This record gives sequence, C-alpha cells and structure tokens, in this order.
Amino acid sequence: MAYRSWGNIQPAHYFIFSSLLALTVLLLYAAQRKRALTVARLRAEIPREAMPLARTDMPRRMYQAMVNELVREHRIKASLVPESPGEGDNGWGRSAPDGPNLEGVHFKTSIAKSYLVLEEAASVPRPGTRHRDFRSVRDFMAYLQTEFPGIADDLAQDYIEQYERARFSPYPFDVNDYNRFMATFLEIVERIQ
Repeated sequence: MAYRSWGNIQPAHYFIFSSLLALTVLLLYAAQRKRALTVARLRAEIPREAMPLARTDMPRRMYQAMVNELVREHRIKASLVPESPGEGDNGWGRSAPDGPNLEGVHFKTSIAKSYLVLEEAASVPRPGTRHRDFRSVRDFMAYLQTEFPGIADDLAQDYIEQYERARFSPYPFDVNDYNRFMATFLEIVERIQ
C-alpha cells in the first residue's frame, strides 16, 4: 500500500503542507488584525463623557474591560430599532397634508403640560398668577374660574378630566382625543384673554 508508506513523500508534499499551514496562519493573523483595527476604531469613537478616564488611571485589565463594554454598548445601540419611531405610533402625531402638522407631538405629554400655557395666559391679565400656589391643577382651574367668570363649569370639568386621564392613566391618546382636548383648551385660553 503506497499511501501508508512514508517513503513516498515527495518535496512537493512538504511544499503543499507548508503552504497550507502558512495560508492558515496568514488568514488567522488577518482576521485578528481586522478585529483589532475595528475595535480600535470603535474605541476612538467613544466620547470622552462616556469614558473620561485615561488608561493610566486604573489597572490595564480593568480599563480594557470598561472599554470593551462601551464598545459592546455602542454596537448594540447602533443595531437597535427605536421602540417608538414617532410617526404612526399610538400617542404620537404625524404630518398630515390635509390637517394640522402634529409631527413630533406626543399627545399625553402635551396635554399633561398644558397647565403651563394656562399659567402664561392667565399671568397676562393677572400678573402673579402661578400654578405653584395651588396643590393641584384642579385647584388652579377652580381659581381661574373665580378670576375669569367666562370659564364655564362644564368646560373646566372637561379640561380636568382630559388632563387627569393624560397625566395619571395608561389610556393611549390618539389624534381625535388630542383634537378634542385642544378645542377645549383653546376655548379656555380664549376666555382668559
């Protein structure tokens, strides 16, 4: 049997074996080098606010572990899809060619902070009117009703119900709810002025 005989090994066999070995080592080195360059590039992209420490500030292994974790975090963040891209998601406005442009408006946040606009509107005719002087928006609205008699009880109650639903409940507001709230809200602002 010729294939079991070591005497049949020719110099060409040594050349083929050594070439394959050299090629394997070269490929491993190239892969290792590419990974090292990629990691170095990602490390260079780490902002100084995220890693304000220098390599000499701590042991090398600890620094290496921290940098590797920041690089891993950077890769994960780059591959994540936002949970709420905004447009079309429940609770977010979108640009509409036939209606108002509500792009980038989060309905619940806008409604929950609407009392600040009421405070500004009320402070023009009555300087010093502040919502901080009251324990709740309900108390603030009651004060506005006494100062501005044009604000009817049903209008104030409708505003308070929608405000509290936006502020304290998991109810998802859509465009129709937001438009209904804005109609109530703008009527209150109009009656203040």
